[in-house]
Amino acid sequence: MPEVLAEDAGPLLILAPYGRDAGTAAALLERDGIGCRKLPDLAALRAALDETAGAVLVTDEALSHAALEALGADLAAQPPWSDLPFIVLTRGGIAGRTAVAALRLPDRLGNAVFIERPLNALSLVGAVRSALRARRRQRQLRAHLLGREADAAAARASEAHWRGLFERMHEGFALCEVVRDAQGRAWDYRLVELNPAFERLTGISRAKALGQTARAVLPGAEPPWLGICAGVVETGQPARLLDHATRPGRWFELHVYRPEPGRFALLVMDVTERRQTEERQILLTREVDHRAKNVLAVVQAALRLTPRDDPGAYAEAIEGRVAALARAHTLLAAEHWSGADLRALLRHELAAFLEEPGATPRVRLEGQDLMLPPTQAQPLAMALHELTTNAAKYGALSRPGGRLTIRWQLRPGSRLHLTWMETGGPPVAGPPRRNGFGSRVLTGTVRGQLQGQVALDWQPSGLVCEMQVPLHEVEEPPA
Repeated sequence: MPEVLAEDAGPLLILAPYGRDAGTAAALLERDGIGCRKLPDLAALRAALDETAGAVLVTDEALSHAALEALGADLAAQPPWSDLPFIVLTRGGIAGRTAVAALRLPDRLGNAVFIERPLNALSLVGAVRSALRARRRQRQLRAHLLGREADAAAARASEAHWRGLFERMHEGFALCEVVRDAQGRAWDYRLVELNPAFERLTGISRAKALGQTARAVLPGAEPPWLGICAGVVETGQPARLLDHATRPGRWFELHVYRPEPGRFALLVMDVTERRQTEERQILLTREVDHRAKNVLAVVQAALRLTPRDDPGAYAEAIEGRVAALARAHTLLAAEHWSGADLRALLRHELAAFLEEPGATPRVRLEGQDLMLPPTQAQPLAMALHELTTNAAKYGALSRPGGRLTIRWQLRPGSRLHLTWMETGGPPVAGPPRRNGFGSRVLTGTVRGQLQGQVALDWQPSGLVCEMQVPLHEVEEPPA
């Protein structure tokens, strides 16, 4: 491949021969000012893999074991400075993860990021821009390494330019030499040069580290990456690795090269944000799957507990209960599934009685601001819906003069104590002779799903319901 010293990262090569992924991705990226080149097949991709390429966007179904063998040989033939970035679009769920694992794509492609479909514009554009930025900086580093390897006259002429860029680089850069023991084995390495960015990223003092060995800089710890870096010095083959030990709480991507005999160079990039994004995406996928199962379990319970004798009443009851779940779902989604505000949950359920135009408010909500854990918001919404339905049909909210007061507080042990008190409704002669389906849903939800306690007191002035619910992530009952 000819040497190209252009500062531009080069075009994004797109190989997505099936479906509309190629057109969709190209439209999204070109709208953001990213140049793209769509390719029809793997042969065209291999032909385009010269040093002008910025990065590759490929779908997993466009790759096969045979194709990857040839592509892997091309990638292995890259010059030492080059580590061509790949963005792989995978199928969602188990199918995508299985394909990635079966094809061993992380090992075969090397510098690869994986994005599940359907495409998200922000994630796609961000991943491509990050890849092109990394490619551009690979070329910048190569230019400086070439300058160091040039003849003495050219090196002296470019020293001022190289030093200025070295000092201004956003990525950390270190030049180190291997220290060997009497038997010639790599025992440590000495820090010969560090740029300010290396000090800023790693927290290792430049003034104290220059000229010192890693054991002296980090006493009591084995020199990090020694085996890998010694291998780069011995073989000349570059390496790339992730480091999470140098600075707790941060992730670094290290590119290791051999600029001269006995020495290796480290290019250090902080990829903490990328790692956190990947971890959040994995956690979010698991969380959505978990919450969907929870919702389906609650709906199944509503279907099982609702009487089927009257089709109209059955449809109305199911519609009301599912609507209560939907309202809780909306609150949870607004909080990114971190929880739901109890007051907002009550206001959504009792909106018709809180906002009667020209009337004195019939509902009082008294309690502290309180976030419900996500696993408890929807079952509690179902229980409150049953109480509201009963009050609207038979209790305090069925008459204009009826009033409802709801009080809650957080008691020791993170237990929610909620009191539902109705007054001014039809006189209550006492407990009903038999529990209706609403009461069964209420008690089954609080005791079964929320692992709490509920007591119904049918006072002459109206129903008083006392609930106690533990506010922590409860385990789902076995199926």
